[in-house]
Amino acid sequence: MSCARALPFVLLLSACAAQSGSNASPEVIASSVADVIADLSGVGAAPATMPTSGGATYAGYATAFVKETITDQIGRQLVGTAALDATFTAAGARIDGSVGNMLGKTGVNQTELFSAIQNGHAGDIENILADYSEATGQIAVESTGASGANFEVTIDGTITHEGDALHFDGRGTGNFSGDGATGVQVTGTAGGAGNMTLTENNSLRAGTLAVVAAQ
Repeated sequence: MSCARALPFVLLLSACAAQSGSNASPEVIASSVADVIADLSGVGAAPATMPTSGGATYAGYATAFVKETITDQIGRQLVGTAALDATFTAAGARIDGSVGNMLGKTGVNQTELFSAIQNGHAGDIENILADYSEATGQIAVESTGASGANFEVTIDGTITHEGDALHFDGRGTGNFSGDGATGVQVTGTAGGAGNMTLTENNSLRAGTLAVVAAQ
């Protein structure tokens, strides 16, 4: 696995297969996050040099945050793995994959986990996730069009955590970075000017979904 560290890509995905939740554990997720951070450390936000043919598999991690309003810092944190496949053409690339294997916790400050992710220490991330509980389900991510290194995606899926159904639906954006499109990020925002809709048991919520992954 080699990924592009594109901070502030603070929400991330990992490898190319359906994600169900059965492999969710603090150790597995923390290791995935730390691996992505390390793999992407030399890439940063460098503009992508895009392949014009072929394909690639990307692995990483994803986080989501669910809150009452867009300005809230306290809410429900979700973090897990994801899988992405890319097909490259002269016009750009198509990407599809899923987010899953998630853990979650309610009533947390979103900056705690994000700070640990930026530091990239697996032990710190694992300690934070130790009292998170398992979430089930997955979120599909699929590009709708590409222009060079940039693309738009559809986001659709439901994560169930502590009996609550969290549905992610709508659109997000993404882009590749690094030589040979080493890294990829996807983000979706609900609330404010975001194009993603997020509901908790059918009630509207604000929040984010973010993915960072690498070949």
